[in-house]
Amino acid sequence: MPVRQDYNPSPNPPININQPNYKLARLGEGLWSWGFGATPLGDDATRCPLPHRVSPPGIFELRPGVWGQRPRHICWATVVCMSADPDRDQLESMRWRVFGERTLYDNPWIRLVKVDVQPPHGERFEHHVVRLQRVAIAAVIDDSDRVLMLWRHRFVTDEWGWELPGGIVDAGEDGAATAAREVEEETGWRPGPMRHLLTFQPMIGMVDTPHELFKAHGAERIGDPTDLEESGRVDWVPLGSILDLVNKGEVLGSGSLVALLHILATRNGGA
Repeated sequence: MPVRQDYNPSPNPPININQPNYKLARLGEGLWSWGFGATPLGDDATRCPLPHRVSPPGIFELRPGVWGQRPRHICWATVVCMSADPDRDQLESMRWRVFGERTLYDNPWIRLVKVDVQPPHGERFEHHVVRLQRVAIAAVIDDSDRVLMLWRHRFVTDEWGWELPGGIVDAGEDGAATAAREVEEETGWRPGPMRHLLTFQPMIGMVDTPHELFKAHGAERIGDPTDLEESGRVDWVPLGSILDLVNKGEVLGSGSLVALLHILATRNGGA
């Protein structure tokens, strides 16, 4: 970025001047006039009205400029915009570097890899990562403010609890279609149109498995569940009882928890 030749660089480090008690004026490409609570003098200042805040965000470097000629006037200087987007630059400095990965185990459901990485201020090493499939989960709400859920056993943690229907998104399948299909297969109810709520990663530090959450209003009973391996006791659970079930540890899985808490938080026009 160009710098005026009549200003010599200052040894001062970059400073944060996005404060209300600083005043600046644009001098040219990347240049600003800077001062503290005083009226500037000289051609540069009279050409440029002084805003009370820095207009474009950035990191600025102070450079010597023109001194005022009257008592209590302080130094006016030129500052050079060092970055148009300091937030982005700061984030980039915190990014982990990825050099590649190697597969340790792979099947249609799970892939275990070691990723060659280097933290921003650390040594390069290999980090275990588990890569799973995309998952779609559905919260179906009826006219009585009840949500369609499954009471089932999970052998991995040997727990019983309530879950929303959901499953793996098949290749080429849309998440909403997966959510509707899983509701039918696991509960025997055909839901109304699916609306996407949010997508999140449940264990971002080591596991890659996008969870897509959907909401539908109303459902039609079409028969018994067809996926008996995934099915449990099917019931309509009042939304008013969900927090109590959560507090008792009876809602299993992050997908069910996030979807239900999101719905509760946004009921009646909530944010």
